[in-house]
Amino acid sequence: MRVTFSHFVVGVVMGMADLVPGVSGGTIAFVSGRYERLVAAIHSFDVPAVGMIRRRTWTALGRRLDLGFLLPLLLGIGTAVVALAGTLDGWLGDQVARPRLFSFFAGLVVASAIVVGRRLRWSPALVGAAATGGLIGAVVAFSTPTRTPPTAPWALLGGALAICAMILPGISGSFILLLVGQYERAVEAVHVRDVGTVGLFALGAVIGLLLFVRVLRWTLVRYHDPTIAALVGFIVGSLPRLWPWTDCLDCLDPRAVAPTGGVGLAIGLGVAGAAGMVVFERWATRPGDPVGS
Repeated sequence: MRVTFSHFVVGVVMGMADLVPGVSGGTIAFVSGRYERLVAAIHSFDVPAVGMIRRRTWTALGRRLDLGFLLPLLLGIGTAVVALAGTLDGWLGDQVARPRLFSFFAGLVVASAIVVGRRLRWSPALVGAAATGGLIGAVVAFSTPTRTPPTAPWALLGGALAICAMILPGISGSFILLLVGQYERAVEAVHVRDVGTVGLFALGAVIGLLLFVRVLRWTLVRYHDPTIAALVGFIVGSLPRLWPWTDCLDCLDPRAVAPTGGVGLAIGLGVAGAAGMVVFERWATRPGDPVGS
């Protein structure tokens, strides 16, 4: 029960992170030591798993999909999204609250990169992989959001691209939705319980996830350390997106601006975010609470 609860709590934190443009729930899974297990569990949903569903061999299916781990994690993510989507959306639109929120998560992301980076034995090859990941993260972070129509195809595409970002540490699914012009639509649909629109985003997410996770699993199995190093670089490269002071969040030409006040508070919140991530990492990976259980 304690292990199941810890998976649920990690899921809640992942859901909170995914609601903030610029932070990924994958970062939380990464730091908590559950990232590779999450990728493996999603990867296990394949043709044999579908056959188990048809034969109704639920026990075997549960073992194959690692549902003892996956279900509480997903329940935690869903709980955070449903409970906090409206609140965080309000903070993101508040010129006072947004810098504070981004300061906290910037500290959290910096600490995440350091925590995960300590697990690697760095070499020139891994530094090169991290630099490549950082460059890709920076390119994505500085991309300009577009305007797209509220149609079904765009909801499907937005869901597919967003879920790829959610599974990657660094840029969040929320930010990808911003880039394709579907963020406000998705948050509003969740907030007002628009089942049809939420279903379109969810269907796109399922399709995108099942395709993308196979590529990610392949790289983790064959090139584990370079992949992890590239993901660390991606986290660092995407960090500029969390600069607390911007002229707008989702306009067509967002620009960073000089601090307009509350710098001391912002620094304090950044330190608090970093400290919180260190404490969270130690709690989530503590001895006696094995991630593989």
